[in-house]
Amino acid sequence: MKNLMKIQLKGMLFRMRQSGGKRASGALIVGLLIFCLLCIELVFVALWAQMTVFCTMGLTWLYFSLAGILALALAVFGSVFMTQTQLYDAKDNELLLSMPIRPMQILMSRMAVLLVLTGVFTLAALLPAYIMYAAFFGVTVQIIVGWVLSAAALILLAQAVCCALGWVLHWLLSRIRNKAVVSMTFTVLFLVVYFYVYTNANNLLTQLMQSGEQIAAAVQGAAWPLYAVGMGMGGSLPHTLFTAVLGAGVFALVSWALAASFAKTVTAGSRNGAARRRRGRRDMRVKTPVQAICHKELRKFLTSAVYLTNFGLGLVLLVALPVAALIFRGQLLEVIGLLDGFRPFVAGVVVLAAAFCIATSCISAPSISLEGKSLWVIRSLPVSGRTVLRGKLRMHCMLLVPLSAVCVLALGLIVGCSVVDTLLAAAICAVFGWFVGVAGLVCNLLAPRFDWINEAGPCKQSAAVFLTIFGSYFVMLAFGGLFALLYSFGLASTLCLAACAAVLLLLTVGFHALLMRWGGRRFETL
Repeated sequence: MKNLMKIQLKGMLFRMRQSGGKRASGALIVGLLIFCLLCIELVFVALWAQMTVFCTMGLTWLYFSLAGILALALAVFGSVFMTQTQLYDAKDNELLLSMPIRPMQILMSRMAVLLVLTGVFTLAALLPAYIMYAAFFGVTVQIIVGWVLSAAALILLAQAVCCALGWVLHWLLSRIRNKAVVSMTFTVLFLVVYFYVYTNANNLLTQLMQSGEQIAAAVQGAAWPLYAVGMGMGGSLPHTLFTAVLGAGVFALVSWALAASFAKTVTAGSRNGAARRRRGRRDMRVKTPVQAICHKELRKFLTSAVYLTNFGLGLVLLVALPVAALIFRGQLLEVIGLLDGFRPFVAGVVVLAAAFCIATSCISAPSISLEGKSLWVIRSLPVSGRTVLRGKLRMHCMLLVPLSAVCVLALGLIVGCSVVDTLLAAAICAVFGWFVGVAGLVCNLLAPRFDWINEAGPCKQSAAVFLTIFGSYFVMLAFGGLFALLYSFGLASTLCLAACAAVLLLLTVGFHALLMRWGGRRFETL
């Protein structure tokens, strides 16, 4: 058991210290963690300073109940995916199960390390609440004992919930062919929830404080354990003991259930993966070289969680633009009507908003670097470098160009642009999607990166991606300046859009010719 815990801890620390193929110093890692924790603590201190109003209302237990709920939610959200990965996706699971080691020992060795992570998240929410209460109302020994025991119980309870949800996630992911889509969906949902909470934080806090007594009555009736947690933190010894027994009991029950099914769960995931590979081998069709490379790139994009999450988010934002415009159409039209002389620029603003999302979706920018150590495989095939680049560019354009045109077409009509301006805006964004694909491949040929350990290197820490995104931003801002310049000379907004579309098309065709001639030769020398 001790050796298992030591191996698990060393492995986690080793992964934390890896950064872009280089080992980061321990002092740097600790410093960054401390800085992040301090930032989080400052936010929570400001939050709990406002929530102490419940204590002045005689609802101290509700104050601590809310602290317990927030701590539990933060710990589960921050640890559930790490728990699922460490328990069920570890590469040495089958090796350890083949040894005379009980499943419970394997689980406990990993849970012991995960408890540290869960404890950090839990205490990050609880400590500011404790500090604010102590600063305003003081503490006693009985309250401190309640805090310590309740915090330990919440850590065990949060870890039990993480383990149960990790088992559910593993069961779902083992039956889902494309795990990257799940990761992408989770990211989008998180961003939606985050921005909703961020934009409505003041209103939510105000409503919470105004409805304190109603919330307290509801908690006491329908959610009595939360009432017990709050009373335990407030110094009630019986409720403190109940909270401790609840956390330890749930943790023990979940651990026993997971240990009983651990071997079956791990081997089931391997069998499902083998079955998917056999099905994939049967799905084979004759394709041209460009189609085959395009299909390979598309499969890579849709099955790589890092690749899809980083460059698929722009595609989601493109779809979200017309949806959001339709929802808030009345407010948008009202704002446009209030701004005198803004109507001719509406189509240009639509183009710039869509261009931001298109530049973020530079799918082609890391595609050459992602070949990594397997670059020799595609180089050894009887196809030219030009053919490979055409296949990669085709995949990028297949995803981005039609989607950009359709979304901008819908967005322009929703905000009241004329039909001609809307068509021109859609054409500009479609060509811009093509331009971003070409620029991404050119930048990747100029600055390839094949020394990465994981896919986050070429996707997040690549000069090609940086140059493509910010270079595309600069190009669209330059075209915005061209539009304003032409309009200042007296040209109609429609003619300005048409001129911008023509210039962008010529620029993209020139870049495309450069990619096919110089880029093909450059790829063959990588």
